[in-house]
Amino acid sequence: MALFEESEALGGGLAEIIGRLGQNASGFAGGVALFFQHYGQAFFGLLGFSFGFWRWWRYRERILHDRLAKYIKESDGRLDTAHADLLDAIQRPGPSFAFNPPLFAEGELQSVLRERRWDQTPFALTVARSADAQLASAIERISGRLEAAMNAGASLQKQLVAAHTLRGAIAAAEQKTPTQGEFALGCFRNALRIPQQKPSVFAKELEAHQLRKLGHFDRAAEAYSELLELTGHLDARQQAILDARAKRYLAEITQAQKVLGYFAGTENSPASLDAIKLLNGRGLVGYAPGALLLRENFEPYREWDLLESGDLYFFASFVYALLGGKVKAAAYLEDAVGAYKGVLDDLAHHGWSYRGARKKLRARAEQGRKRAIAARDGDYDITVWLLPSLRVEQAQQITARIRAARSKQAVAKAPQDGGPG
Repeated sequence: MALFEESEALGGGLAEIIGRLGQNASGFAGGVALFFQHYGQAFFGLLGFSFGFWRWWRYRERILHDRLAKYIKESDGRLDTAHADLLDAIQRPGPSFAFNPPLFAEGELQSVLRERRWDQTPFALTVARSADAQLASAIERISGRLEAAMNAGASLQKQLVAAHTLRGAIAAAEQKTPTQGEFALGCFRNALRIPQQKPSVFAKELEAHQLRKLGHFDRAAEAYSELLELTGHLDARQQAILDARAKRYLAEITQAQKVLGYFAGTENSPASLDAIKLLNGRGLVGYAPGALLLRENFEPYREWDLLESGDLYFFASFVYALLGGKVKAAAYLEDAVGAYKGVLDDLAHHGWSYRGARKKLRARAEQGRKRAIAARDGDYDITVWLLPSLRVEQAQQITARIRAARSKQAVAKAPQDGGPG
């Protein structure tokens, strides 16, 4: 619109000038002057608008890559021809030719350079020096363009990774059938296939989560293990948080498989020592330090990071409760309650917020705190966060087992408490 208005203003000035110049003219010139005097402003405005539209159509973003591809093809064609001419001038060593002469036949090479008009440099005494000066300048220009092109390529790769990742996240959020879930998984894997100097740890994490969501526990565990190998380029704090997260999810998968095996009759107990080792990092080769220690090194946390600490403590309490470690189970459970309360207190200091992220954080913290308080009685509600496929009666058996272990410890401790000091 601004372009049209500018064209209208310019057209009005030109029409007035032409009209004055043709006031005393007659015949065809007078007719032209009269036309421009009455319609010149609209004519020049339309002309300017048409030129602007033509420029937009020719240089619009949609066809820039096509124009670039055409330019590259033509440029490569000229380069191939020049290479072919130079190859013809090469004197290759052989039984009929000694090594002493130069690689290129001097006469043929100079002829090729002149045909390519590389003898146009001022003050150059020979065609070879002229070509060398032009090549040195070209190398400098091309190096700068190559760096810019590489940066542009890296930027496009990042954009493509982000597009695939977001598409997968949307599909996963709307997942109602296994087919939709597999589509989301495919999007995350497409993002990971794009070559990048630094791999996308976010896409790898989402791939692992989606595999777990689809029930592919073994493949999810492999993906979380691969995630641990991709975090080396992050700063120390980010790497610790992401490594701790991967180890926690590995521990959750290990614990979930143990519970499933127990109900399938392949395991004698639902308790998992390997899950404990992933949390504390002791006794499991290649996984030290554990998730708990990794996060402790970078405390304190706030908001979402603090919520994640609460989830980790809650899971650790559950694992120790299954093993009969009443003291540690109770301690980690209170740590979880404290972390969730810390999130709510931090949000309270900022006042009530209608922002979606803060509302979601508040809801998650409230749910976590309620679940942790309920777990004091042995009910860890594992069908919600660990094994949605578990039947209600099976979850109740796990709760009963934890309560029974606590009762046995209490009974065993009572005579000692009542005996002589």
